Amino acid sequence: MKPLIRAATLATAAALLLAGCGGSGSTEGDAGPPRSGGTLTYALGQDIDCLDPAKSPSNSVVAGQIVDSLVYFDTEGKPRPWLAKSWTVSPDLLQYTFTLREGVTFSDGTPLDAAAVKYNFDRIKNPQTGSSYAASLIGEYTAGDVLDPLTLRITLRTPVTSLLQGLSLAYLGIQSPTYLAAAGKDTCGSIVGSGPFVLDKAVKGQSYSLSRRAGYAWPFEGAQHSGDAYLERVEFVIATEGSVRVGGLSSQQYDLVRDIAAPQLAAIKANPALQVLDYTAPGIATAIAINARSPIFGDLAVRQAFQSAVDVQTLVPAAFFNQLEPATGPFSETTRYFDASVAQRYGFDVDKANRLLDGAGWQKGGDGIRAKDGRPLRPVVFTFPDPPQDQLSLLQSIQQEVRKAGFDLQIQTFDRSTWNTKINAGEYDLHVHSYFRADPDIARTVYSAAFEPPNGYTFARPGDAELEALLQQGSRLPDGPERQQVYESVQRRVIDQAYSLPLYPVQRIFAAQKSVHGITVTGTSVPFLYDVWKS
Repeated sequence: MKPLIRAATLATAAALLLAGCGGSGSTEGDAGPPRSGGTLTYALGQDIDCLDPAKSPSNSVVAGQIVDSLVYFDTEGKPRPWLAKSWTVSPDLLQYTFTLREGVTFSDGTPLDAAAVKYNFDRIKNPQTGSSYAASLIGEYTAGDVLDPLTLRITLRTPVTSLLQGLSLAYLGIQSPTYLAAAGKDTCGSIVGSGPFVLDKAVKGQSYSLSRRAGYAWPFEGAQHSGDAYLERVEFVIATEGSVRVGGLSSQQYDLVRDIAAPQLAAIKANPALQVLDYTAPGIATAIAINARSPIFGDLAVRQAFQSAVDVQTLVPAAFFNQLEPATGPFSETTRYFDASVAQRYGFDVDKANRLLDGAGWQKGGDGIRAKDGRPLRPVVFTFPDPPQDQLSLLQSIQQEVRKAGFDLQIQTFDRSTWNTKINAGEYDLHVHSYFRADPDIARTVYSAAFEPPNGYTFARPGDAELEALLQQGSRLPDGPERQQVYESVQRRVIDQAYSLPLYPVQRIFAAQKSVHGITVTGTSVPFLYDVWKS
């Protein structure tokens, strides 16, 4: 049996260079000095619902090459200058004053100044924009004051400890106000930023073509070079079938691929022409969110029964061909303040599940499926659109497993439009979810009432005043023992109230040709292509 992938520390995992990570062959040093030119073809397993990062929580992979951020978080999780060359924070943590770099422009020629940054933040907080995740990152932003052309002061109603980390993400990347004003509400089909690449063409469901921006001169502090990006072009190709992505990589049609299915990973690692990076992203582990407001799971006993009816420790390794270790709590192990003791608070116990359901009045019929008041125990689980095949395989195994307790689990997948309509209407009992972020404040995005659909993806809909208070407290406290205690309490509350069945960590598996060099993965869990080059 192959060893399971285990969670490395964030600093260790993030610092890994993709080049030279897998198999034998050349290393970064063997390749010689970096070379300019060439096209990188990057295959993605899912399409992008919207190119506007302020609106889409799934677009950082493309948008992150086109927009720049105020700050950059390095592999040690420390903020470094980028568009902002310096900043100060008031003692009460309610005001941040940023001094911007001189001479920065968007690719349409618009200057990137304090007024442009203010325009972006005001737009994100405007409810008419439809921003959910980006709005959560900036917290209770109340005002942006332009003190001079290159100085912006932003004011918060309450402190947000993770603000700088949030500002490093592409979701808060700065877009051209000229472009945004002209586009109005129709910003999903294009994007204009100040980054090292510009969007040339977008064909939804097929590809996104980027070209190098000439004259780029403001990379983040700590970049491996200065000036224009090395790559001349980047072609993002949508290939939803895992076999197509892997086949394209093996045939050299693709240079870089994300989301490798577990059955194919061993063969890629054994290929001397390819390299692999397994990276456990910090954040919320992949889990089944249990909708506390559904007719079935409004009862705590039924939620706990479902949580007890699934043998995660057996089913996850089987579904992922022993390439992935099960999660042991709501947070991935690489997340700050991960509490290992939470694993002792729940687990597989089908006898317990049956006792809980008996006590809740759900009786088994002749077919083994329970019912109450004439209604069968038939919960519906949703996934995000275009789920990976190994995730579906795991759900099918869970479907069979929970029948032992009397659940008749139904798995449903939809196109994005139908899915949006159904989650906004709350037409689900369970929903698979996962979120990556280097700060534990991601729990607020996942469990706060403020981000229930249609305002976000709080699929569990807890409506839990105690949990809500903890989430708000954790977002405001400075890092230290008190904040750690709060987030440990968050993890315990999520498990004890059975708002979640954790499945496995958010695993980012990248594979590339060995001719690709310079890729790093930081707390954003998205490779930044500015320093990437091909030999």
